[in-house]
Amino acid sequence: MAKRYLLVFISFLIFLSPVQAKIVDKIVAIVDGDVITLSELEEFMGPGRTQMEGVDVKIGSKDARQRALEQLIERKVLIHEAKDKDIEIREERIDRRIKEIKGRFASEDEFRQALQDEGLTEAKLRKRIEENLMVAVLIDREIKSKIRVGEEEVRKFYEENKEKFKEPGEVEISQIFLEVNKEEGWGESERKGKDLLKQLKEGADFSLLAKEYSRGLNAAKGGKLGFLTLGELSPEFEKAVSGLKVGEVSDLIRMGDGFHIIKLEGRKAARQMELAEVKDRIEAIIFADKAEKKYREWIEKLKKKAYIDIR
Repeated sequence: MAKRYLLVFISFLIFLSPVQAKIVDKIVAIVDGDVITLSELEEFMGPGRTQMEGVDVKIGSKDARQRALEQLIERKVLIHEAKDKDIEIREERIDRRIKEIKGRFASEDEFRQALQDEGLTEAKLRKRIEENLMVAVLIDREIKSKIRVGEEEVRKFYEENKEKFKEPGEVEISQIFLEVNKEEGWGESERKGKDLLKQLKEGADFSLLAKEYSRGLNAAKGGKLGFLTLGELSPEFEKAVSGLKVGEVSDLIRMGDGFHIIKLEGRKAARQMELAEVKDRIEAIIFADKAEKKYREWIEKLKKKAYIDIR
């Protein structure tokens, strides 16, 4: 698990490791005199990378390679810009990141073995952490610090997207599940179910019967399933619940490998959330959208200013 964490962490940092022994290295691009090699590109597209970046194409495909190369070029441009602006990272910050990674391992030896298994060194890891922190500081200064979200923007977004801020109705239910015994068949399970329904109508405690007879989830807790969102229940449960009042019990529901009896314990009606409840969420959405647009405009200007040669 720890080794897997290290691999994913390094992929997230856009770690570019040394060329693998069997790969013949070649230059695929040059950014202001800084080269991007085939080995860097292959490493960038390695395990975990496509999933984390949301790439929905095969690793070896032309589209995935092109996207990876574009991202690597942007990274080089950002690092150069950070250096031009004299952005420096204190050693203590890098030390904290290293300590955080090491904390995922049982021992120092295990950490170093994981590095070795991935063909890495701590020095190279430190360098990549430093570069990423430099880029983060740069983006904070040039993009994030200059974005403002106004009250009117928030209100307008809320009014235009009210459907996104509705809480669906919920129901609190308990169940008794009678699994069909292959030897006895459906008939016997149905007979047992009807007998339990008779006992419930006569005032028997649902929770006690669930503990004794149910083979379903949370049987030991009286069959309580807690609050479930309407629209996410099975059609059979949804139909049964719709006709119940709080405290009432359904008829036998044949579904899956047996019969279910459900009791409606509570109900929460759907409601429109107020602006005050979702204000922070809306601000985050608007901020992210503005930041993405501003970043794209900014990075394109930086790329035009840079010398980029794609081989």
